[in-house]
Amino acid sequence: MLAEAGLDAELAHTYRQLGGRGIQARIAPGGWDIATERCIIELDEQRHFNRYRSATLGSPVYGVNRLFDLEDYRHFCDFHEDECLRSARYGGYWSTSVSDREFGPPSPLGILEGAGPSRWKQRAFYDFVKDAWALAIDLPMIRLTVWEVVSQDGSSLTLGQALTRLAKKRDPHLTALVLAHVERRVAGG
Repeated sequence: MLAEAGLDAELAHTYRQLGGRGIQARIAPGGWDIATERCIIELDEQRHFNRYRSATLGSPVYGVNRLFDLEDYRHFCDFHEDECLRSARYGGYWSTSVSDREFGPPSPLGILEGAGPSRWKQRAFYDFVKDAWALAIDLPMIRLTVWEVVSQDGSSLTLGQALTRLAKKRDPHLTALVLAHVERRVAGG
């Protein structure tokens, strides 16, 4: 599907830009977070915002972006990499045998200099693949982030904070607020 859309060269370029070592990029990004009849929704938590994801956002694929606010996303990548490091500096969040094979051996745990974490590069590439695929087939897809701001009773909190609160305690008002936020995003607002 991506080759038919003329995106194979851009996929190869982005793969190499991230340090991809294979002859051809391994394209296996996994399933969608939420699939409905109207659209696909991806919820990006802290581990998606780092220098590698930011590098993918320079691709011409995003010239026709309808998935998310590109400037906000770049800002989140620049300003929330520390949170990414706190949540993804160990174990399979840092590297796996597959990500090491694809993007090379990582730096020591928690060290971003040098090779960096191979798994972060793999996640950035797979997010890019999902975005390219959705654009290629004109699939309505929305990327929500834990850093988006929603308002509650005159105060603001992030979508991540709201979801964390809802996971701990049922709150019909907060549930309605989060659903309204998601519906606005799905509607393009």
